Amino acid sequence: PSHDAGALLCNAGLFHTLAAARPGTRAGFIHVPMLPGQLGAGEHEPTMPSEESERAVRAAISALH
Repeated sequence: PSHDAGALLCNAGLFHTLAAARPGTRAGFIHVPMLPGQLGAGEHEPTMPSEESERAVRAAISALH
């Protein structure tokens, strides 16, 4: 059981992607944190500005080539 919907959905997305991938195909999951403005009052979760998230995703994709 999971008490964290994010972990449950992220893991399910990854495992379904890996199961559906053809042998020899690279597959993965990139978790993108919430934007700083998405937190509610008093919440303390990791966030990342959209520009930084975009740079990180582009770098991860570039590393696959």
